[in-house]
Amino acid sequence: MSSILENAQRATVSTPPRYGAEIAAAVLSTPEILEQWGKDLITMSSRIKSMREKLYEELVRLETPGDWTHIIKQTGMFGFTGISPTQINHLRAKHHIYMADSSRISIAGLNDSNFEYVAAAINDAARNID
Repeated sequence: MSSILENAQRATVSTPPRYGAEIAAAVLSTPEILEQWGKDLITMSSRIKSMREKLYEELVRLETPGDWTHIIKQTGMFGFTGISPTQINHLRAKHHIYMADSSRISIAGLNDSNFEYVAAAINDAARNID
């Protein structure tokens, strides 16, 4: 039985579906879609940059202990907060904020309705948990 599953898994991993490549080809070869895709990339990357800035500014406004400039120096959909494992556990237990044990959070998951809550929770952990 395990060899059947191994063969099925190997075939799945070794031969991924073609539709991803077909979608990419359609986007890249259709000028109108390519133009819209470029605009969408700018929109999303600008939003993520804005969320980084808002989180940083709120942490500074709250006078959260520590230097938080690394949040705005980083790029991409994720970011490292630099808080301790004990502080991470506190955020999970008290504030229901979940992140990797490395303190990596989803910046893309922040929005205008939750960045203040996240900053306040980080502030709480930074002030009260070693």
